[in-house]
Parts: sequence; C-alpha cells; structure tokens
Amino acid sequence: MEEGSVHVGNDSSPAENGGGAAPLLTVDDSAREKIRELMAGEPGEALALRVGVEGRGPGGFQYNLQFVDAGERAADDVVVEAGGFQVYVDAASVEDLRGASIAYVENLPTPGYESGFRIDNPNPLWRDPRAAAVQEVLDGRINPGVAGHGGRVTLLDVRDDVAYIALGGGCQG
Repeated sequence: MEEGSVHVGNDSSPAENGGGAAPLLTVDDSAREKIRELMAGEPGEALALRVGVEGRGPGGFQYNLQFVDAGERAADDVVVEAGGFQVYVDAASVEDLRGASIAYVENLPTPGYESGFRIDNPNPLWRDPRAAAVQEVLDGRINPGVAGHGGRVTLLDVRDDVAYIALGGGCQG
C-alpha cells in the first residue's frame, strides 16, 4: 500500500468490506484531502461519500460519486471508514470496485479538465464471457468504423442472449 493511503475496507472484517479478502477501495491522501475539503463546503453536518458503478462505456466503468446525508444509507450498503468520513458502496457495485483506488489528480491530460478524481480499477469490464466477446467485437470491428462518422456504440448489458447497446454521437440512422 502506498504511504499515506487508507484502505477503505478491512481485511479482518469481511462484513465491513463486502465479504472478500482484498480491500474494497483505497483512498489516497490527495483524494481524502480533497473529499474533506469539498464536504466542508456542503450544507449538512453528517455527510458520507456514496460510490458506485453506474455503467460501462468507452474507456471502462462509469462511476457515480456523490455526497449524501448519513441517513441516506441503504440497508445493503457496505459502509467503510476512509479516514475522517464514511464511504457507502451499494451492494451491486462491491465486486466491480474491489481492489480499486481513488486519487485526486491535478493537471489531467484530458483536454478540458484541469483536475479531478481518478479511479484505477483492476477489475474486468465484463465478467460474463459472452459480454466480454460482444465488447471485443464492438471495440475491434464496430466502433472503429462508426468512429469515422463521429459515433460510438456502447455495450450496456447482455442478458438472456440479448445485447443491449447505446448509440452515441455521429450518425445514428
């Protein structure tokens, strides 16, 4: 573990970290400091950070980070201490977040963004082999052609032999 980082989750307490052996999430000093600073500017006294996976898209998982009142904790949330504040992780996101780390980064290389939170996540985008195969086709064959027209195809889910996709940008006709 990096010096100054806090594991969100506790190897010795499976109930607190979603039941697995690996830490659920690591929050480094830069992220912890920025989260505390932002919380101080929010109305309300008992705030927590809610973290969840909202979907998948080009480049990986899509995350939702938001401040919530402590009373907004759901019964199945995994609640963990992060060095001065609590993080609520919804049960559906636990396995997709296990082993991930959050950092706050200045001077991001992305045009239009100067700073922000970076989540490094070691987990596969899709655990289901069929979904992974569909994603591979989209990435290798479909999206390169669609990108030539300014568009993209995003795999949302694969259930019951049906691939659910979203079309974005460019020509969608």
